[in-house]
Amino acid sequence: MNLESRDIRRELGMEIIEEHTVMEYSKVSKKCEKCGHGEATYYTRQMRSADKGQTTLCTCTGYGHPSQEN
Repeated sequence: MNLESRDIRRELGMEIIEEHTVMEYSKVSKKCEKCGHGEATYYTRQMRSADKGQTTLCTCTGYGHPSQEN
């Protein structure tokens, strides 16, 4: 018998939350390093261990250029 992770989650009563439905993007005045546009959307994620700070992921609202700050 071969169980997939979604089968195990269903048996344990765990829900799978789609990342794009949970995130709320905030706007900030931040100059894009690639195009110079003055506004970006951002969100934070815990990408490293819990004793380290969160990473801020930004996207230029002008042309969609990504950037991040640790």
